[in-house]
Amino acid sequence: SNQAKYFPGEIKELSNKMNEIAILVLKNILEYLNIPKKDWGVVTGQCIENEGTHWFACSHYRSDIEKEGCPAHHDTGFITVLYMEQEGLEAKIDNRWQKVN
Repeated sequence: SNQAKYFPGEIKELSNKMNEIAILVLKNILEYLNIPKKDWGVVTGQCIENEGTHWFACSHYRSDIEKEGCPAHHDTGFITVLYMEQEGLEAKIDNRWQKVN
């Protein structure tokens, strides 16, 4: 399959684990907001049942190359889960770019 060609098993496993975490966080948010469980599928576009649209992006930054990484952008969806092994991520908070640990 094309997925196996471009994504090693470790990446697939990591993406599945991150998706599980995102669904768990989403469930906790909906519960905290007292959204009735019967409405969770509708308000999340079925993501709560691990259906609907999910995005997974994998970026590999090489510190030996002096080049900017991903351009500034807004993430879409309910939840963004990041796994980082290197410093350098910044987020625009209160209209200022700030480092994210």
